[in-house]
Amino acid sequence: MLICALLLIATYFDLRFREVPAWLTLTTLLGSGAYAIFRGLWMPALLTVILCLVAEMTITTQRRSFAVVLSVFAAIFEPASTILCLTLFFIWFLWDLDKMGGADMKLMAAVILAFGSPIVLLPITLVGGLQGLVAYFRKQTSVPYVFSIFLGTLLYTVVPFILK
Repeated sequence: MLICALLLIATYFDLRFREVPAWLTLTTLLGSGAYAIFRGLWMPALLTVILCLVAEMTITTQRRSFAVVLSVFAAIFEPASTILCLTLFFIWFLWDLDKMGGADMKLMAAVILAFGSPIVLLPITLVGGLQGLVAYFRKQTSVPYVFSIFLGTLLYTVVPFILK
């Protein structure tokens, strides 16, 4: 539930200022990474750190090639977390293509690491799709996606308790 509280704070900043402070995204990402390592998911956590460092490379082809090689290596080195590693790479790649903001990428990676499963992306995607439809009909050109990350994560967390 701590991840939901941090996402709520990030949602406030995204809705109010259209920017999430770096200290908040990095704190959330580092905390989720530490929790993932504690749970034995050290390769996805390490890959996330490496992808964040690779993002600082200035030459696009080198950055993407390096990220692909490291992601494939991580998936091969720890087969049990292959889907998790490839999902983290895919999110990073969307950011690298400018299809997603940096805060969105870091927070989605943090959510995946916190839950240890890419299934958490399903409710996030559903909420994001609804938010995108609303934005389309309102003729908005951009969407504060942290809201979808927060609400989708909250649904993923709360719905199992409601269904019991």
